[in-house]
Amino acid sequence: MGNGAVLNAGESAARPTIRDVARLAGVSKLTVSLVLRESASVRPQTAETVRAAMARMNYVYDPRAVRFRQGRPGPLGVALRGAGDPLSAGVLSGLSEVAGKAGQALLVCFGGRRGAGGDTAFLLHAEGASAMLIDARDGPFGTTPGGVPTMALFGTPPGMMSAQLDGAQALRLATEYLEQQGATRFVLAGRPEILVPGAGQDPVHLRLDHPGATEFMERLGQTATPADGIICTDPAIGRLCRAVGVPRARLVVLGDAERTGDCAALCFDGRALGQTIGRRLLDRMSGGPPGAEDIVAPVWLTTPRCDG
Repeated sequence: MGNGAVLNAGESAARPTIRDVARLAGVSKLTVSLVLRESASVRPQTAETVRAAMARMNYVYDPRAVRFRQGRPGPLGVALRGAGDPLSAGVLSGLSEVAGKAGQALLVCFGGRRGAGGDTAFLLHAEGASAMLIDARDGPFGTTPGGVPTMALFGTPPGMMSAQLDGAQALRLATEYLEQQGATRFVLAGRPEILVPGAGQDPVHLRLDHPGATEFMERLGQTATPADGIICTDPAIGRLCRAVGVPRARLVVLGDAERTGDCAALCFDGRALGQTIGRRLLDRMSGGPPGAEDIVAPVWLTTPRCDG
């Protein structure tokens, strides 16, 4: 056969179903379903017989087709950097709240490996996700599954909806603050694309007399002197800067609004951002048109009293 299936007389040439596998293996449909779910309630010998029947028939389990036949959409797939990531924790909270009220299941996975974004998208797609939110910090993406509404968080990969922070506002607030502290230049430490889409992967050096002009000139270790200001797009880098003696007055750290700290902070409401993302994706899952614009979350600056 063209698809490589091995058929005997009387076997169907159509795409095999669970019923076909059950008949060939001499078991019930329930047993086949349990094997597909890797249930421990099936005896190993029986499970092996079922898997052999699947292989013989070239049977491929498609959870999306099952959900379609049952009239239920697949889960909303979410790929984030880590369970404790301070930038996405609030987003997940707001997204979960909206999905829960709509009776929509979430399929959440955590990664963080650079370049894993595209792989994760295909993994969620294979698990039947009807829409996806992928952390853009794990890009580049390359291609993503077609036909599934996909939104990038903290970035703007081509061809995707995006939910990002107001980077222009964030940089303006941060540079104004650093100028007030006497800084004449600063480095953007961490993933610069969170605030400067398309900036690349290295820390970005910006001169205050040319706002928005990026120069990949010096790395953090070469420029982190008391004369510089440092904007950290990762709270962990902010803690490291404090540990090595960077003055608090020369440091601005990006964080969720729930964050507390001892230096200036660029804040955003992660929970509200997650709620907006959830409503947009749920609307797309129900057949609604793409939003006219990408989601941009407002950013503000908090300036606790710093003594150096």
